[in-house]
Amino acid sequence: MRWRRASTVTVVFVALLTISSRVQAQYQMESLSRGVIAVRSSNTQVYVGWRLFATDPESVSFNVYRSANGAAAVKLNNSSIIDSTNYVDTTASLTVPNAYHVTAVIGGIEGAPSTSWTLPANSAAQPCFTIPMPPIADGTYYVHLAWAGDLDGDGYMDIIVDRLPVTGTTIKLEAYSTRTRARLW
Repeated sequence: MRWRRASTVTVVFVALLTISSRVQAQYQMESLSRGVIAVRSSNTQVYVGWRLFATDPESVSFNVYRSANGAAAVKLNNSSIIDSTNYVDTTASLTVPNAYHVTAVIGGIEGAPSTSWTLPANSAAQPCFTIPMPPIADGTYYVHLAWAGDLDGDGYMDIIVDRLPVTGTTIKLEAYSTRTRARLW
């Protein structure tokens, strides 16, 4: 009887080990957009960058489009971009607004366009985009830390900042949209 119990426990233990070694945790992912951004990187160039999804196949490639001053979008690259998620546009007229979007090409088929990012006319050349953060009314708070997450569900990361007081203990939290570059709350 004791032998049967021991063998039953052993069989159950081995079965659980076998099952648990085959079970893999599912990744929990946010529903993000391609996250296209464009910044003026020099007097004649615009850097365009976008997000590669974890679910994209290895063979994915991309096409980049620009709409100048509201006109129809024009494909900028001659052949699909592989092994990269950025492009430098050297042909843009920087005195007008330029909207950029990207399409993924999978198996030779071009997918739907991403959400576009508009670079305002006459933007300053800088290696990043800025989000204006107005000072707090009494002026005694400074930005201490920042966190990223898609707060409004638009597929772009938003920024949460905490502002610490120069004196006192009340912390203020604020959220800013990276897509509209405006304060959310």
